[in-house]
Formats: sequence, C-alpha cells, structure tokens
Amino acid sequence: MEIWQLNHPKLGLIEVERGFDEEFREHYPDWPAAPSEKPFTHLDADANLKQRMTAWVRNPPARVQIKVAGIPMSRIKKVPKAKFPLQEKDLSKLADGDAVTIPGKPQLVFVRSAFDEILSISYREGAEIVEFDPPPGSRGAKRKQAMAESSFKRMAFPLLAGLGKSGWAISVLVLGPLVGRLITWILGFLPDLNLPQISLPKLPKLPKLPELPELPKPPYIALPYPHWSLPGISFPQLPELPAWVLFLMEYSKVWVPVIVGIFLAIMAIRNHKKSERIKREWENRRDQQPEETSGEQT
Repeated sequence: MEIWQLNHPKLGLIEVERGFDEEFREHYPDWPAAPSEKPFTHLDADANLKQRMTAWVRNPPARVQIKVAGIPMSRIKKVPKAKFPLQEKDLSKLADGDAVTIPGKPQLVFVRSAFDEILSISYREGAEIVEFDPPPGSRGAKRKQAMAESSFKRMAFPLLAGLGKSGWAISVLVLGPLVGRLITWILGFLPDLNLPQISLPKLPKLPKLPELPELPKPPYIALPYPHWSLPGISFPQLPELPAWVLFLMEYSKVWVPVIVGIFLAIMAIRNHKKSERIKREWENRRDQQPEETSGEQT
C-alpha cells in the first residue's frame, strides 16, 4: 500500500492511502465488504512503460482512503483527477473521484499519471498550498527527485501535465487528417458492393385540410420621424495582418494548450516554492512550542 503524509499544525497527520481491496482488507477487516478477488501486481518506480501499462490493464481498480488524525474521512473509487474535498463522507459508499469542492475550504489537489499513479498531492485551503511528502519507492518520489536534480525537468513535467489536459485538441488537429487519409486508403481496397434497391411501400394520401378564410390585414400607420445626415467621414485603411498573426488565429487550438501548459508549469514552480516556505514556518512553530510551554511552567 502507498501512503502519502502531511503533518498539519492544526488538523494533525493527514494520510492518503492508495491500494487494492485485499490490501485494505488486511488493515480494515470491515472494508471493503466484498473485496475484489482479481490478482494484482505491485510495481516499483523503475518499472518501464510496458510493465506499467500491462499492470494497469490487468490489475483491479486501486482505491483511495483519506484519513485525518487516524480517522477515515473518505473512501474513493479511484485516484481523483484533480481536486477532492477534505471533509467527512459516508464511508459505507465509495465516493466518486470527481467530487465538487468549495473554494476556500480544505481540499486535496491530486496529480496522477495516465495509469492512475499518484504523482503529487497538495493540501489547499484558501491561498495556502502545501505539498505532501511522497512515500519512498513510489512514482511520486522518483518524480520529485528528478525535478529537484534537473531544472529542465522541473519545468518540463508540469508543462507536459498542462498539455495533457488540453492535448486532445492537438491530437485532433494533428492526427485527424492522418486518420482520414488512412480510412480513405482502406476504402480504396474494398470492392464496390452493389446493394439491392429497397422500395418502401407508398403511404396513403391524407385528405386535404379545409382552406381558412383570409384574415384582414392591419392598417398601415406612418409615423413622422426626423432625418439626420452625417457628414462624410473617411476611415483610414487598416494594414494587412502579418502571416504569423493569421497563422495563430487559424490554429488557436494548437498554441492555446501550449500557453496553458506554460502557465501551469510556472504556477507549479511557484506553488512548490510557496509550499517549502510554509513547511519551514510550520517547523519553526513546532520548535518554538516546547520553549513557550517550558517558560510558562517556570
């Protein structure tokens, strides 16, 4: 089982557990009531793409449980796509990963891979955002180490995540014409099929509706109105747009996701620095608490 942790100064220890039904059943005898008997395979962070894809296809769905100070708060069907509220939910039912969050309220922000692997989790409350510590040996720990060691990956990973959210637009524009040509090429090898003509029976004619008398037309009323004549104004002729502007206007679905990805990458770097600063403030508060209590006792 994969356990992500964050020690909050007010709420206490926040834990996010990701695992399969049999793993949860070992720690919680009453949940799940009917665990999946499908076998599963655990992979380490160094598994290649083929191994990860095979495990994702063959494994049962991975569940997620959120605990605060050791008390289960939510049990989710699978890893959430983005935000999930940090509030108590009905534990007898598996919550949907696309739950509605309230701005300003405590929530968790998930970043997952295409194979439902947790890459990062952040605690967000208002303007405060703090990152969880990834468990050792997980994909999240490997990603965090790679971003810490390489400035290029620190920018590239969030950029790719941002492009993934709008990458369908790029795939449609790039792969759409290729798929269309492939279909046309395949249809060129198929023989012409002479399908038999099917004649449908004629429907019976319906009787004509009676003609209604013409209604009288409303009288025409001409109201006087003033006439204004504006002096002749000649507007200057606008210059022709450059070719690069026309290109951007025509292919906005290509460059807009790129701009969004760059913006998300910049925000991810900014949030990481903000998270490290808040963690240092929390540590300083914990270090000062024993001194304050000892001073009061004396």
